[in-house]
Amino acid sequence: VEGARLVEGTENWYEVTGDLRVSYAEEKLAFVVGEVQAGVTITDSEGNVITKESTLLYGDLITIKITPSNGYRVTEIHTEGLYPVEGITGIKYQYAVRGNIEISYDEESYLTYEAYEDGYIVTGFNGNSVSNLVIPSSYENKKVYGISDSSNGIFYNNRLISSVVIEEGVEFIGNDAFRLCGSLKTVHLASTITRIGKNAFYYCSVLHTINDIPNGVTVIEEQTFGKTALVDITIPSSVKTIEYAAFMDCNRMFSLYIPSSVESIGQNAFMNCSGLLSISLKDGLKSIGSSAFNGCKKVTNITIPATVSFIGESAFSGCSQLKTLIIDSEEIYNQIESTSSVGDGIFYASTIKILNSIDSGTNTYINNKYNKSSTTETINGKKYNIYSK
Repeated sequence: VEGARLVEGTENWYEVTGDLRVSYAEEKLAFVVGEVQAGVTITDSEGNVITKESTLLYGDLITIKITPSNGYRVTEIHTEGLYPVEGITGIKYQYAVRGNIEISYDEESYLTYEAYEDGYIVTGFNGNSVSNLVIPSSYENKKVYGISDSSNGIFYNNRLISSVVIEEGVEFIGNDAFRLCGSLKTVHLASTITRIGKNAFYYCSVLHTINDIPNGVTVIEEQTFGKTALVDITIPSSVKTIEYAAFMDCNRMFSLYIPSSVESIGQNAFMNCSGLLSISLKDGLKSIGSSAFNGCKKVTNITIPATVSFIGESAFSGCSQLKTLIIDSEEIYNQIESTSSVGDGIFYASTIKILNSIDSGTNTYINNKYNKSSTTETINGKKYNIYSK
């Protein structure tokens, strides 16, 4: 936080609870001396002095250079003198410390930037020892718009990054950005993000927590979160399209709520999400792609909303525990009644319940597979005819 202030006093020490890691290159801490005279000492975790500045005069702009020899971890900052040092700059990570200040290491040197509109985008990364990554919202006092698209991904196949924080103000994450980051466990997305590129987090196999997909994202692109360890995810009401394999092989995900804003679920979108116990689809949905829920073998009940007009082949193939399929869509009922165009996968259900206003009641079976019961059932005020194998 620019303008942060160390509290007044002599020989004040502040323990940094996070790691201020200095690993492979010359790094800098910059600050302004606030009053008369002060000093700064930076030590490593063993108490060895890495660098020291004393007798700093009022108004001096001081940059201390840290040139590590063995990958020092900075754990303490020491101020000397009767007056505080203030105006510390370049603080991006915020680690809590004892006292009245948060200190952090400026990791901007790990990122490279290119001009974009009236600001910058992140185009490269050389932080060979960084585990907790922050994408800042500004650089050189200008806005950072996002992470650029790249065929290999800016952080592609990084094995050290375990957490990512995208600061408020950042607007997009490019294609393949964090693909195959095998140690990445948690991600905090800024609410200002409106685009997350295809494959952005694909095959981050231990990624289990994302705060929320921002309510501004309209498309969940191809394979964005495929093959992750996500347990729960909130799809915001801004999303209209879920593309190919967006969540494929997320086998730890246990529940799924798709809001009424979503009109299209793409091919293989939730394929092999074998841990899913429930799937909630809402009116507004128009299309369910082939194999969209193929292999969701723990799901027991699915309702096809009235607005759905297309279900692709094998959309529910492998839903081996599907007991009840509720159909509110006349178009889907007509397809099931007359042909197999809905795809064989839909017939894994042991029972199909069809809205009474759709089914005229004259048919004793549908598609030669389901026999009509003589009873009906009322669900949420609607009467359904029951067909069973």
